Amino acid sequence: MRKGVGDTVTYDEQAFEERYGFSPEQLIDFKAISGDPSDNIPGVTGIGEKGAMDLIQEFGSVEKVYQEAEKGDTGKVKPRYLKKLQGQKQQAMLSKRLATIVRDVPMPLDTKECVIELPDIQKAFEFFKRQGFKSLLPRLQELGNNVGPTNKESTKDQKNNGSGNEIAAVAGNSPQRSKVQYELVDTDEAFASFLSQLKKQKAFALDTETTHFNPFRAKLLGMSFSWKEGQAFYVNTVKHPTWLKSLQPILEASTVEKFGHNIKYDILILRQQG
Repeated sequence: MRKGVGDTVTYDEQAFEERYGFSPEQLIDFKAISGDPSDNIPGVTGIGEKGAMDLIQEFGSVEKVYQEAEKGDTGKVKPRYLKKLQGQKQQAMLSKRLATIVRDVPMPLDTKECVIELPDIQKAFEFFKRQGFKSLLPRLQELGNNVGPTNKESTKDQKNNGSGNEIAAVAGNSPQRSKVQYELVDTDEAFASFLSQLKKQKAFALDTETTHFNPFRAKLLGMSFSWKEGQAFYVNTVKHPTWLKSLQPILEASTVEKFGHNIKYDILILRQQG
């Protein structure tokens, strides 16, 4: 993948080696050093893709890189990489483990169950209509010539909308915007009130706001909380870092359920805060 779905390149083993200078099997060693933020693989801090390529091309694996690095100035590792490698061996080995695809998991599989079949287009159309997926309706009609509203539905839509166009009818019934309440927690008084409410919750959703998608480079700016539909709080921790100490017992409590999207990222961010 380059810049988008329309700009792609297919790699075979030869094309891979021409680009990277090592075999596909050594990609896990490459990622052990360079890291991969999209998979939360930390790598060796301070060494990017170019440095990782140089090291794997020269030594072949992350283990051999560290065999030389542990020799210090007498080894073959270049000084600009040596200092960065020192003290990060455990993290590099963990990164290699994270980059390695486990291939021996027992997985009974019936290939007949993997055959892809077209769904019932008419039922899908009716479901999409009920859910308000109006942008998908034309695509379903492209899959089936006879797909569309039933006679009963068409008559009803003509009465309600003055038209037999199903898609136009759905588009005309856009849902009303729901009422929501967002509160910025930016003062000691507001935080005390928020904390008092948070302590009463048995479960809540949370999300961290940071400066970078890479959790090992990001700085925490604030946190969002919600435990009730239509209500949420944003806690400005960058201006009030001491508030994190008050939040810590709740965040660490095993008796309180926490929910989030890509919560592994949030856990890494909060661990760095202590």
